[in-house]
Amino acid sequence: MNSKLYLFLPGRSSDLNALNSVKLSWVFENTNNEFQLAQGLLSDVASVAGHHHITAVLPGEDVVFLTAQVPGKNIQRVRQAIPYVEEDSVIEDVDELYFAINKSKKSDSDSQYDVSVVNKKYFESVVKQLEMA
Repeated sequence: MNSKLYLFLPGRSSDLNALNSVKLSWVFENTNNEFQLAQGLLSDVASVAGHHHITAVLPGEDVVFLTAQVPGKNIQRVRQAIPYVEEDSVIEDVDELYFAINKSKKSDSDSQYDVSVVNKKYFESVVKQLEMA
């Protein structure tokens, strides 16, 4: 399972409850280790996905990328603090958002994090449908 598959998902403006009926695009490594573009339904992706490491790609307009400065070494407390550190940078209520964090490689500081923010209902809907497929 060393080969890769990149699945490009529709944005929030699409009917996410019908992800099974939306035409999707994906790029995958074929048997010659060349990347190949394909399109079809989620069931078509599922039929080839078993032999690949899958990366789901969300549209950039649905994800906000931020940097947060949060002191402390306890990662659980950092995770709890980041939504409130960044709440002035997002339009939606922080309780309606999912925050993914990673130590920033752009800084020598131990307290700087890269943060990706996405609407929680959108993200959970996508994950649920992908798990079902």
